[in-house]
Amino acid sequence: KRVFAVGRRGTRFSFKLDQDATVRVRIQRKLPGGRLRKRGTLSRTGRVGANRIRFRGRVSGHALRPGRYRAVFTAANGAGRSSPRAVRFRIVAR
Repeated sequence: KRVFAVGRRGTRFSFKLDQDATVRVRIQRKLPGGRLRKRGTLSRTGRVGANRIRFRGRVSGHALRPGRYRAVFTAANGAGRSSPRAVRFRIVAR
C-alpha cells in the first residue's frame, strides 16, 4: 500500500485503466478506533492506460484538516464497475 503526504504543493494519485471510464474517488477521514467519515467525492474521466489526478487537499472547495485519510477509487462505464481500490494518505500542516 502506498501512503502519500499532501503538503503545500499537493500530490498526484496515479492509476491505470484497461477501458475508458468515469473514476470516482471517495475521500474518507480516519477517526480514532478505525472509523471512517466521508469527506467528499471527486469524479474524473479516465482513459485507457496511465492516468493521474492532481490533488491539493481540497474537496468541494474546502481544505481538509491535517490528519490521516483514505482515497477509495472506483471506475465505472457501460460494461460495469471495478472493485474499489484504496490508498492511504496524510494531510500535513502547512
